[in-house]
Amino acid sequence: MQVLNIHTKHMKENKRISQESIERMDEIATKSKNFSGAELEGLVKSASSFAFTRCVDVNDLSKVPDAKSLMVEFKDFERALNEVEPKFGAKNTELKAMYRNGVVNYGDSFGQLNSTLNRLVEQGENHLIVK
Repeated sequence: MQVLNIHTKHMKENKRISQESIERMDEIATKSKNFSGAELEGLVKSASSFAFTRCVDVNDLSKVPDAKSLMVEFKDFERALNEVEPKFGAKNTELKAMYRNGVVNYGDSFGQLNSTLNRLVEQGENHLIVK
């Protein structure tokens, strides 16, 4: 959410982002959970590009784009989310599909390993919360 706020700061200051987009930024953040900072920047640029294409008359490219009507809307972010994918992480839908049937316990050694990993994750989460 913080990175998205950084990349949309100037849009907000210049009133180039819709109120709906601002109000639903947490939804955009959730949908882009595994994105790196650079990928989030690309997402915002992609959404801006979709907004810009609405201001350009493709039948007459000699016309100056109508900059006054340039507004990044929530639907632009939705389109951008379909276009921009995380390169190092995985999309939430892919992760949920892999975990759909749960984790199969293959025996005692797996149970011990799973228990150890769960404790490590818990310690990491607690460490982040304390900071």
